[in-house]
Amino acid sequence: MTHHRCSHRPISPMVWLAALAIIGVLAISGVQMHRAGLWFQPTDETRLEAFDRLCGILELHYPYFKAKDIDWDGLRSRYRPRVAAATDDDAFFALLAEMLDELGDGHTGVVSPYPKVACYGTTLEVEGRAVVTSLGPSATAAGLVVGDVVENVAGQPANEVIVGLDPRLRTGSTDRARRRSAFEHLLCGPNTGVLQVGVVGDDGDVRDVDIRRLDPTTALPDLEPAVVARRLPEGPGLIKLRRLYAEEGRDLVADFDAALDGLDDPPGLILDLRGNGGGDSILGDAIAGRFVDEAFRYGQERYQERLPFRLWSLSFDYIVTPRGARYAGRIVVIIDTAVASSAEQFVAALVDGAGAVTVGRSTAGSSGNPIRIELRGGLIRISTGDFRRNDGTPIEGVGFSPDIAVAWSIDDVNAGRDPDLEAAVLALTR
Repeated sequence: MTHHRCSHRPISPMVWLAALAIIGVLAISGVQMHRAGLWFQPTDETRLEAFDRLCGILELHYPYFKAKDIDWDGLRSRYRPRVAAATDDDAFFALLAEMLDELGDGHTGVVSPYPKVACYGTTLEVEGRAVVTSLGPSATAAGLVVGDVVENVAGQPANEVIVGLDPRLRTGSTDRARRRSAFEHLLCGPNTGVLQVGVVGDDGDVRDVDIRRLDPTTALPDLEPAVVARRLPEGPGLIKLRRLYAEEGRDLVADFDAALDGLDDPPGLILDLRGNGGGDSILGDAIAGRFVDEAFRYGQERYQERLPFRLWSLSFDYIVTPRGARYAGRIVVIIDTAVASSAEQFVAALVDGAGAVTVGRSTAGSSGNPIRIELRGGLIRISTGDFRRNDGTPIEGVGFSPDIAVAWSIDDVNAGRDPDLEAAVLALTR
């Protein structure tokens, strides 16, 4: 019988070192992600333990305590005994929403559970009054009409209702953004029963409208296209960009390119960003690449702690890189208080990198690059990034004031006029 001796090659020290390095990186990443509330979270913690864990994550990662002059220790100490006394999770999350609301940060708050309400439409503040701008099927069936002015809800004056809304229904990083959010949710009421709304029509008639919730399975309108373009009679091109994220199966950047190229090099371009609450800055940067002829750094974001998905960096430079055929004409951007987050960074890239002029009303002033944390079956969002423009100006709490300010009237709404667009055309053609 022949015996074969098996020879075992010793493992190279370099392989051992590489393996140890990988294990070390994974271990460090696990610890950092756990401390950020993103990995290996407890499933059986008490409400008070969950509160303490959330506070610890905020202390590590929240970037605006100093900038906002927040007494965090005092804030946490005020809420801790109230959390300890909470009798159920609804009360617990309501307290978290109240506490986080005191940070005055549109990217920091309770995402879910959401208040148990049904929302029947939206209003916008015009001349200090609540003008109906959109309606769901229940409100339409009840006889509410776009352009109606809401005077009271459930017998309470509209301006008092917005002050008393749940913090989750009036979010924002500036007073103007919080007020806009509150008006947007003015027509939210109980899931059951009747919501009585007192309105004034465009003919001056005063009436009460009783809204009853229809079958919740009633189909809602499809999401409007993210990109819509047309040439205006005066000559300029107009592109409406509603958001910086794409619906499933769509390529937002490709859609924007097709819209811009289809305008056939107009003598001026209006980018309408009204209502654009942001999405993904990568998409905004790619779109902005059509308006610059060389790479341009338009800002930097700074972080309190290193995280592996940011390659352990404490800062990130936002850079627009030229892409495709550059549009070299004049650009006017229409903005309003709903323009927020990465849409505001998009404005920074256009204004600071492409010389765009802004028209409309001040943006939301909200920037945070948030992370999401699961907590006792709920979801919390907190800001982690402090974005600054090249001159050091933050977006958070500041935003953009328009170069050309435009104020709307109720008559404009009822007549179907668009003063923002009129001002944008004038800025390009005068």
